[in-house]
Amino acid sequence: RNKELAGLVVDGAVRDTATIRKLGFQVWSRMVTSHAGDPNGLGEINQPIVISGQRVCAGDWILADDDGVMVIPRARAVEMANRATDVLEAENRIRQEIREGNSTLAQVVNLLRWEKKGSGGDVG
Repeated sequence: RNKELAGLVVDGAVRDTATIRKLGFQVWSRMVTSHAGDPNGLGEINQPIVISGQRVCAGDWILADDDGVMVIPRARAVEMANRATDVLEAENRIRQEIREGNSTLAQVVNLLRWEKKGSGGDVG
């Protein structure tokens, strides 16, 4: 099967970052180096690994931005995507309320907490 890569996460160093940037390819690594390194074999595919104490398995979702990289286990990916959508909707609502001049940020956040408490959700 042909799979398109969205990016690469390296638990080590990368080089040729200017070229990588020109290609528009996303790479996250611990460091940048000019050294080519020594080959350590061909590696294995679809085997669990541990990076910084975090287990990563085939099929897990990897999310990365300028602030870092996170792993979402495959079994929880849909749940986390739904939660992220809920957070985005709440944040959009807050922005809209403030933009319309109906409320301050403190008032909107307090209202959301009140609504969450009324629905039996955790407040925090």
